[in-house]
Amino acid sequence: MPTVVELALNLNSTFNPSDSRTTFKIGATESVAFVLMPLLVAALEAEAPHVRILVVTLEPSRVREQLEDGEIDLVVAYLGTPPEGLHTTSLYQQVLKVVASTSHPDIQGKLSLQQYIDAGHIYYKPRVGTSTIEDQVDEAFTAVGATRTVKVTVPSAMSSPQIAANSRLLATLTLAVAQEASRAYKLQILEPPLPLKLVHVAMYWHERTHAMARQTWFRKFIKKLF
Repeated sequence: MPTVVELALNLNSTFNPSDSRTTFKIGATESVAFVLMPLLVAALEAEAPHVRILVVTLEPSRVREQLEDGEIDLVVAYLGTPPEGLHTTSLYQQVLKVVASTSHPDIQGKLSLQQYIDAGHIYYKPRVGTSTIEDQVDEAFTAVGATRTVKVTVPSAMSSPQIAANSRLLATLTLAVAQEASRAYKLQILEPPLPLKLVHVAMYWHERTHAMARQTWFRKFIKKLF
């Protein structure tokens, strides 16, 4: 955690992105990093070429602690129930889609509720905690008195599309991930037959970094990307 002197220097200094060699530490989920990082890296190369980015595994139960202790400077994520007392601003929202192999023997072009319930599913389980998106899908199943049949549990959401493309299993993903995956693998992108909430991605940060010149610049820089 920064000392009082370090905080005072940060508060009173200006930030020159073209010369800075600072490292920004972002806590992000896989699917958010998938959308954010290509945009961010390309923009930084043009405006802040010496800046470094460290993407840190986000621990949902420790978000406030990670920010407070300086493990991360900024959270960019979809948090169903964000911790209280953090600064926040929204970035973008995504809809959820279901992907299935283009050669699926039973599902072609449209997914019925019964097919969604009967199918085997690919489930993303992060190293720490649970996926907010997967929790949301489970809640939607529970609301109609059903339970998902999870056939494969993976530690990386990015592996789900390839598994779906080569099997009869389904995966529920954000639209951005589904669209990119469909370019690489033979996948159909289908409408979920259950109401699923929008994925609202936002930035969160602690009072510790709120007035720091470099952190203020970084947050504004990311905000401009969306």
